[in-house]
Amino acid sequence: MIKASILRFAVVFMSILVTVWLTPGLAPTRPAFFFFFAMLVALVNIFLKSVMIRFSAGCSMVSLGPILLAINTSLLWLAGKIPAGVVVEGFWPALWGGLVISVVSFVMYFLISDGQ
Repeated sequence: MIKASILRFAVVFMSILVTVWLTPGLAPTRPAFFFFFAMLVALVNIFLKSVMIRFSAGCSMVSLGPILLAINTSLLWLAGKIPAGVVVEGFWPALWGGLVISVVSFVMYFLISDGQ
């Protein structure tokens, strides 16, 4: 259980790092604040994903993807409004960043899963 949680945290944390590196319109400000921001977004993402899976048992495949995309976009967009370690130049970079987080996380989970 703890190993899986640490692995999920690492995957989401790395996907946020990749997202800020790949997405135009997103830029880190100071390294310490950026890593704090990435850790915070990863924790919120993991917590909300586990809550959404438990509450939407049968509908998780249909509803979880768009809801997590909206959560990731909202977190990135809000990060642009407060000094949180990342400069977000508007809604569209936040939306593309949320999409990149979702795709990179999915691919990383797929690559590291051991068939479970």
